[in-house]
Amino acid sequence: MGGIVEAIVNVVTSFIGWLIPIPDIPEFDTPEEERGVLINKQSNNAQIPIVYGRRQVGITRVFVESSGTDNQYLYMAGVLCEGEIDEVEQVFIDDKRVFFEDALDHGVVREVNASDENFYKDSSHIQVQAFNGTDTQVASSILTNSTNWTSNHKLSGVAYLAFRFKWNQDIFSSIPQVRVTLKGKKIFDPRDSATKYTPNSALVLLDYLRNNRYGKGLPDSAFESDFASFKTSANDADTLIQPRTTSVTEVAGLYRENYNGYFGDYPSYFTNRSIISTGTTTSITVSNPGNFKSHKYSGYFTAPSSASFTFKTESDDGSAVYIGDANQTVDNLSKQIEANRGTKLVVNNFGLHGNTGREGSKTLVSGSAYPIIIVYGDNAGVGNLNFLWKVSGGSFSSDLSSNFTNGKGVTDVIPAIIKFESNAVVDTSQKVIENVKRLLNPMRSLFTYNNGVYKLKIEGTGSSVKTITSDHVVGGAKVLGERKNNKFNRVIGTYVNPYKNWQNDTVSFPPADDSNVITEFKHATMLSADNDTLLEGNFEFPNVTNTYNAEALCEVILRRSRNQLQIQLTLTSEFLELEIGDIVAITYASGGFNAKPFRVLGIEINEDLTVNVQLFEHQDNFYDFNTKNPIPTIPDTTLPNPNSIQAPAISLSDELFELFDGSVVSKLIVNITSTDAFTDQFEVEYKESTSSSYRLMRRGSNSIVEKYPVKEGVIYDVRCRAINAVGVKSTYTTGQHEVNSAFAPPDNVTNYSIDVVGDKLYHSFDAVTNLDLDFYEIRFTSNTSETAYANTTVLVPRIGRPATSVTTPFVGTGKYFIKAVDKFGIRSTDFASQVISAQVVGDKIESVQTLTEHSAFTGTKSNVVAVSNNLQLDTSINFDSHTGNFDDGLGFFDGGSGAIVSSGTYDFANAFDFNSVLKFNVLLSSFIVNNINFVNNFDSASGNFDARQGLFDGGSNASIDTNAILQISTSQDASTYTSFQDFKAGDFVARAVKFRLKLTSSNTQESPQVSALALKLSLPIRTEKGSNISSTTSTSGKTITFGSEYYQTPSLTVIGQNMATGDFFTITSKGTASFVVEFFNSSGSTVDRTFDYQAIGIGQKQ
Repeated sequence: MGGIVEAIVNVVTSFIGWLIPIPDIPEFDTPEEERGVLINKQSNNAQIPIVYGRRQVGITRVFVESSGTDNQYLYMAGVLCEGEIDEVEQVFIDDKRVFFEDALDHGVVREVNASDENFYKDSSHIQVQAFNGTDTQVASSILTNSTNWTSNHKLSGVAYLAFRFKWNQDIFSSIPQVRVTLKGKKIFDPRDSATKYTPNSALVLLDYLRNNRYGKGLPDSAFESDFASFKTSANDADTLIQPRTTSVTEVAGLYRENYNGYFGDYPSYFTNRSIISTGTTTSITVSNPGNFKSHKYSGYFTAPSSASFTFKTESDDGSAVYIGDANQTVDNLSKQIEANRGTKLVVNNFGLHGNTGREGSKTLVSGSAYPIIIVYGDNAGVGNLNFLWKVSGGSFSSDLSSNFTNGKGVTDVIPAIIKFESNAVVDTSQKVIENVKRLLNPMRSLFTYNNGVYKLKIEGTGSSVKTITSDHVVGGAKVLGERKNNKFNRVIGTYVNPYKNWQNDTVSFPPADDSNVITEFKHATMLSADNDTLLEGNFEFPNVTNTYNAEALCEVILRRSRNQLQIQLTLTSEFLELEIGDIVAITYASGGFNAKPFRVLGIEINEDLTVNVQLFEHQDNFYDFNTKNPIPTIPDTTLPNPNSIQAPAISLSDELFELFDGSVVSKLIVNITSTDAFTDQFEVEYKESTSSSYRLMRRGSNSIVEKYPVKEGVIYDVRCRAINAVGVKSTYTTGQHEVNSAFAPPDNVTNYSIDVVGDKLYHSFDAVTNLDLDFYEIRFTSNTSETAYANTTVLVPRIGRPATSVTTPFVGTGKYFIKAVDKFGIRSTDFASQVISAQVVGDKIESVQTLTEHSAFTGTKSNVVAVSNNLQLDTSINFDSHTGNFDDGLGFFDGGSGAIVSSGTYDFANAFDFNSVLKFNVLLSSFIVNNINFVNNFDSASGNFDARQGLFDGGSNASIDTNAILQISTSQDASTYTSFQDFKAGDFVARAVKFRLKLTSSNTQESPQVSALALKLSLPIRTEKGSNISSTTSTSGKTITFGSEYYQTPSLTVIGQNMATGDFFTITSKGTASFVVEFFNSSGSTVDRTFDYQAIGIGQKQ
């Protein structure tokens, strides 16, 4: 008997050890087994997990085969878990949900729904067949089409998915990664003898203990008759709890929010933009909301009957309708959509241009309220939205005045939750005892073994089964008070959050906002009682997927930890029937107890039939976490802290830091000072200001503590306390700091100079030393008096660090600008500049053609217009240019407000043909760009007409949001041209050339404005020489052929060396490629003379 009892005590002690651990690590990583739940594996002998309740899991690939022409099809079998499960709810491929044509019923082949934007491209690219893991399931009809999967491959008793993927390079880049949300194993319920799906924690444990395939395999005789304690525990676990209940105010219609911009990145779009306007609407009819506008409607739909309801949007551009579950909140639905854009999607009308109507249906229950969210965005052009609904067999209606409520001013009612449910993924490779402990985890239960029978008892409220007085005590009593390392004033629980992609999340008690918590358990109250010492415990709840369940466990742990009186007694034989988990009342004068309740956590029977018991303090309010007026705690004695230590002072800063791999990150720096001579260490913790939990930064004696990397633009809270040599801690000193070192502009470029070397410009400058420097940018304008950096065009777009020089051809008289640009795209505050004129280049080049486009700008225009001899992006009509009646003007007279196009092009009126392939340069002889701003439009002006200041049509602005980019296209045959490329200063080799100017603006109220645009095509001036050449006596003369043909006939100089009196020469057949020279004596006869020559001309034919 003693050995059995000892085994029980060990199990219970392990549970108690989980309940109140010694947290020696302030922060912890996700357990390896939890991270692995969603990972795809490939194996033929891996352990098959068990899934209880609702979870998301990855697959184990047990079969992969390709077939078809060019291996067009990929067949795959992915094992999920032990069967039989209830159903497969959702499938995600490469983190995108797949929308199938219907529910994934057992054994039924499904194709992708045509509305699925990701996996339906002209046809379905995925076939799936779900098998729930019945013992009688047949082989997959999908996989039997492959070569090596036969009708004998049934995977009986195993839940799996069979896939056929049709290759499309726009969809799949590798073997698809699969995640599946499913409702897990069907299990036996002794209360009605049915085998069914349930997440009930007591029944989950019972299934694992009884199953002989993957569990302990205990016979029914190992439990009490009719599983009595498991039935009682199951009923307790099924208790519905209302986490919070509040009154509801209903307003007819849906709540409307209007935003600037298109909602293509919904749902994150609406969380990152400011709202233009809000209101409540009883019908949704939108007409021409304006380019780049988005709307969101939200509220609740109460079904007037139990039926199928159809919802429809007619929209231009995209729209969608989401409908949640009965009694779910709008906020909760919104979080689900944030976690997965495809969840709860009823109408998918995303990304469609032109007026398109799409609808979807959902079966609803009469009287139940369902959250509904409708989103719409107009990208450009004409826009509209209509929302309609109908009950099956009825007609569509746009009326939202009944059955719809906007939910604003409403504090949502949170649906009741099951008290104890296990949504578990059980690793069957683990020891049975470890899995049992994990299954006990969500229901704070005691699992006992006595007289050959296993029992389950959930810790909770209750009355004493026995009263113990001093008459029952044999010998003395050993009383143990509280232990500080097991006492908490904040408990943090880690659980699996389905609304965060089934990743681990944390919850705490008391929460950051503890206004609804009774005073005794407010964090500030407990901190004060604990001498301002943070006592924080961290616990893992791997089978809990509900925030409120996790918070409830944290609350029980915390309350229990603050009332942890223990007592060990030896009792008379009349207490032989006590069981683990029983509650007893103790009246014991020497201990100061008067009917104080304790729970039995250990029993040992002695040879004389006396009973050694281990008791732990019990309070009903440990477990009464939803009661607004909890039962007062029976107080224990606490001792004052005998020591004290002064809190330190801290100052916070941040700076950039270069890692070994050359990457640059920001680091947070904490400088600590202390005047307390007994300070031994500092403990520094940090958190993002929006987070509720601090994390350890460092604990040690250093007075400077650094944390990297940290996030730019994020506000961090830091707290620091001092610790003396005996472990006494001071109160915290707190500070707050926003990290912004990377947002500071880089230093200005200094010592910028340009040296002219021939027809080249050698730009040099001092290096900018900022760690986050990315590159330098050189821009140009032919306006030598220009002072605005924005009124220039890019000449050299990027000079990467660590370079401090670059060579470019001379592109024309003008002003050259340079700025530094960091890795965030932020430019230095001021520019450096140099003015270069054509005179300094000298006689190295010569212009052969000038292309002047201003001021008529007669070339081809696309989305650009010439207004008052200036070229700019197309806008609405300016007030001064408007014709016709005043009242007939449509839109803003002055343009702007979204009317300016983002880009346009101007093609030069004419191309130029050199008639030969040459190397040439392009000089920007006249290129003047300004910025025009339309923000101050006439229609938006207030006050009297005559009081208006400045131009009605806006004015210039030194914005860098606009640009005018010269582009070039060349041809080797004057027929076939290359595509236009951005002009970069350099040498070009071609026969013919065309030019284009590209105007861009990232601000819908600004445009670049080009007032002057002229280019010169220039050829290098070159010289060819020859010396000591014999003219020969040929009467045809001496032909000299140039090394390279000139563009035009060069000038020639010939000097004879051994000429006699009367000798002379002639030069004939002068051309771009050669000339002929012939020497004569005084009598006119051809003679041989030695001569030198020099040819100076332009161009070099290739």
